[in-house]
Amino acid sequence: MPLSAPTHGHISPVPGTAQTKVLERIAPLLVSENLVADAKHVDEALDSLYAPEFARKAAAS
Repeated sequence: MPLSAPTHGHISPVPGTAQTKVLERIAPLLVSENLVADAKHVDEALDSLYAPEFARKAAAS
């Protein structure tokens, strides 16, 4: 499928649950590939990763 093909469904510009679920699922891979030292670091990053207030403001305008 070419990258220019349309996608179906709505993807919210506001980061949140969907993105967190993906990142949580790949966390073990990041650890097993030694890309992060410990899963604790992934959890800490997820806790501070998003600042959705900017996307919410942009989506509202």
